[in-house]
Amino acid sequence: MQMIKLKSYPILNGIMAWWSSVEDAARYIVTLYINDAPISEKIVERTEKYYSFTGLAAISLRSPSIYYIKVQAENRNGEIIAESDKIKSTVREI
Repeated sequence: MQMIKLKSYPILNGIMAWWSSVEDAARYIVTLYINDAPISEKIVERTEKYYSFTGLAAISLRSPSIYYIKVQAENRNGEIIAESDKIKSTVREI
């Protein structure tokens, strides 16, 4: 399986993620985790290689949560053809 290069950057009350392109991708699935539990999954069109999760500061203030992001690429048949490692991310708070 092809690997996707994924990077993240803390933004105010959120996380910005961006990744490398997969030639045969029809869309990307971006998943945000708190510790090991997925809390949000977003579908991103093949022409975009980034996504921002916002409004996360309130969640992280309540508990010492660790955020992770993972990206998967799907082909037109709905099959996963590439994925990134699950990477640790942080949130910038005021």
